[in-house]
Amino acid sequence: MTSADKQPLDDLPAATTPINGTKSSSGKKKPKAHNKEVTPTSVTQPPTGQASLPLARVKRIIKLDEDVRACSNSAAFAVTVATEMFIQYMCEQGLHMSRSDRRKTLHYKDLANAVHKLDELEFLSGKYNICNV
Repeated sequence: MTSADKQPLDDLPAATTPINGTKSSSGKKKPKAHNKEVTPTSVTQPPTGQASLPLARVKRIIKLDEDVRACSNSAAFAVTVATEMFIQYMCEQGLHMSRSDRRKTLHYKDLANAVHKLDELEFLSGKYNICNV
């Protein structure tokens, strides 16, 4: 190795950047992206080993059904993930309804309109009176 190959460590670019991404590799601060609109697809994440809903509470709700004698942890986890996916889908559809009214805020009437207009959510309209706005 020659002396030309040796560089002081201060002259080398940074090998890592902070996790929050506020600095670039040159050490200069990047401008933060404020007012970035969050779309439903940008929030979607594949299921991991953890659920957002409390698994113990979901198991307790499952055990309230008289037809269920026991529920394994994997079955309760599957129900939890399916419930989270349903809530996300329902909120996305309600968000589409609010955007059609040129609003950014999700209201109950947006969810009720989604139930009323979408065949996939029609099962909520009868017994639960979701469509009454």
